Amino acid sequence: MKKVLITAPTSPLGKLFVKYFGGKGDFLFLHYRGTHHSKVDSLLSKYRGEGFHFEFTMDNISDWIEEIELIQPDILINNFGPFIYKDWREQTPWEWRRILEFNLILTFFSTQRALKLMEEQGYGRIINLGFHNLEKENLYFPNVLPYAISKFGIKILTETIAKEIKTKDVTINLIAPEFVEGIKPQKESKSLSEKTLFPVLDEIIENSENNGKLFFLKEAGRKSV
Repeated sequence: MKKVLITAPTSPLGKLFVKYFGGKGDFLFLHYRGTHHSKVDSLLSKYRGEGFHFEFTMDNISDWIEEIELIQPDILINNFGPFIYKDWREQTPWEWRRILEFNLILTFFSTQRALKLMEEQGYGRIINLGFHNLEKENLYFPNVLPYAISKFGIKILTETIAKEIKTKDVTINLIAPEFVEGIKPQKESKSLSEKTLFPVLDEIIENSENNGKLFFLKEAGRKSV
């Protein structure tokens, strides 16, 4: 039984991670902020684990790191938010700071601490969440620019840290679903399903040779963008 820390577990994608690891009998630590207590309780009625509340600010990252140290996760899912859809001309400094802090900075420091613990225990999996089309050139994201930039930073973070890991059974990967929650999908588009996600999770969890691999996932029926 592994200890799995999942952030944003009540989002559609977060629920898929809960279902996957909960279905394997792992012990879940489900982080929530805001008023998601009842939603987390509902998820945990089906699986083993516990929920815990934490409101992030730039001033309490050290407290979050302490939470990671207490949990000592075998598997960390960096499924951080938030997300805004707004023309770049109208985005404010506060919105940029919030997006970058939550998506990129928290992912970095969570990874930094969890990785140290995992290397000490000789096993670990870190899964970061990316953004669609980051593998392509001529990127164009005028309405989600700070979010896309933060996710591009996570791609660089994942690739860099993967090369630094020396412990055989410790890995870091990135999963980038083409459909992003918060963006109105195109006609006939579909959000990520367990049929698409679960085989990738199997590959990550079961094979340490996949360290550093980036998984860009496209759901069947989704039009290219």
